[in-house]
Amino acid sequence: MPVGSLVGELVRGLSPASYIVYTDGRRYYAKNGSTGAIELVDSDAAKVIQYAIDKMPLPGGTIFLRAGKYYLSKNIRITKFVNLVGEGVRATELILAPNANSPMITYCIPSSLFTSVAQLMMIAHMKIDGNKSNQTSGTAAIVTRENPDDPACAQVADLLVFDVWIANYKGDGIQIIDTHDFVISHVAIELCDGWTVKIVSSNKPVDSTVWKPNGVIEAGYLLGNYGGVYLFYNASTGHALKLIGNEIYPSQWEAIRVEGASSGLYSPVIAVGNRISMSNVNYDAIYLKNARYCLFIGNILFVTNSRYVFNEDIGCDENVFAYNYTSPSQTAPYIKKSGARTVVVSELYIRTRNSGVAMILTGSTRVTVSHGLIQAPSKVLITPLAQPPGKLWVENITSTSFDIVTDTAPTADLKVSWQAEV
Repeated sequence: MPVGSLVGELVRGLSPASYIVYTDGRRYYAKNGSTGAIELVDSDAAKVIQYAIDKMPLPGGTIFLRAGKYYLSKNIRITKFVNLVGEGVRATELILAPNANSPMITYCIPSSLFTSVAQLMMIAHMKIDGNKSNQTSGTAAIVTRENPDDPACAQVADLLVFDVWIANYKGDGIQIIDTHDFVISHVAIELCDGWTVKIVSSNKPVDSTVWKPNGVIEAGYLLGNYGGVYLFYNASTGHALKLIGNEIYPSQWEAIRVEGASSGLYSPVIAVGNRISMSNVNYDAIYLKNARYCLFIGNILFVTNSRYVFNEDIGCDENVFAYNYTSPSQTAPYIKKSGARTVVVSELYIRTRNSGVAMILTGSTRVTVSHGLIQAPSKVLITPLAQPPGKLWVENITSTSFDIVTDTAPTADLKVSWQAEV
C-alpha cells in the first residue's frame, strides 16, 4: 500500500484514542479515551503504557502519548494492533531508564489475531532515546517479532514507522523480523551501536506460510550508526526492498548490505536517489552476497578508504549498478564484479566502460592505449578496421592503460577499435 494511503487509513482510525497517556513530570496517567476515567497512575511509564495496551479491547486501537518525557524501565510489548502516536519528535520522548538494558518497543502478535482481521499499525510523531551511555547491553530499539521461536509471536504486516527520531540505542535502531508490507518513512535514526535497520527473514512461520520481507525505507536521515541497512534472507524466502531518497552515513560497517543464506536466490533490492557517505570506513559502501536482481541507480556516494564502492561477493549475478556518482576522492578500487550478467554502468564523473580507436604505426608492433577508467578493466575487446598483417592481442593491462600488440608489423598505419570495461 502506498505511504499516503496507509497514513490516511491510519489517521482516520486514530480518533477517538482508546487511551490517552500523559505525565505531570513525576507520574504517568492512563486515561480511558471513551469514558474519560483515569484508570492507572504510576511512576513507571512502561507500566502505564503496557496497561493501556493490555486493557485495550481486541483487535486493538490507538494510544495517544501527550508531550512529555516517558522513562521506560523495560520494553513496551505490543500484543494487539496498536498505534502509538505522540505529539512530535521534539514533544513526546520515550527514554530508556538507566540499566534497563532492554529493547524499547517489541511486537508479539498472536497468530489467532492476525489471521482474523487486517493489520494496520503505526509508530508516529515521537522520539525514542536509548540512553546508551547508561546501558551495558541492547539488541534493538524496535523489534517487530519479539521471538520467532515462540509460536505466540506471529509475523507482522502493515507496519508504518513515520516521523520518528531514534537515537543513542546500544544496538540496532530497528529490527524488521518476518515483516511484510512495512514502511519506514521520514525518520531519523542516529548514533546507535548497531545496524540502522536490520531486516531478517527467520524462516520460522506460524503456519505453513513463510512471509517475505517486503517494504520501503524512504526519506530517512540515517547518521552515525555502526552500519546502514542490512538485509538477510533465507533460502526459502524472497523479498522486495526499496531504499529511496535516504541519507546513509555509517560509522563502521557497510551502508547497504544484502546477503542471502545460499546462492541462486531472488533478492530484488532497489536503491534509488540515496546519498551515501563513507568517510574513513574500512568496509564496502554496497556489499552483496548470494544476491540477484538488485538495482542501484542514481545514488551519490562519497567514499574514502573503503574496500569497494560496489562489491559482489560469491553467489551474485544479474545485478545493475548504473548512473551513480562517486566522489573524486575515492582511492580504493571502484568495484568488484563477480556475476557475468551483472551490469555496471556509470557516466557520472567516473568511467566504468570506455571505447576508442588506436593506431599501430607503420613498422611498429604495438601501441599503448590510455583507457581512462576508474581501475584496470576486466574485459578489453579489439577490432581491426583493416586487414591486419598478423595476429592481434592485448597485454600489460593496468589501472591506466593497456597495449595492443601484433606479431607482424604493418606496412601502413593500422587502426584498431577498442572497448574496455571494468
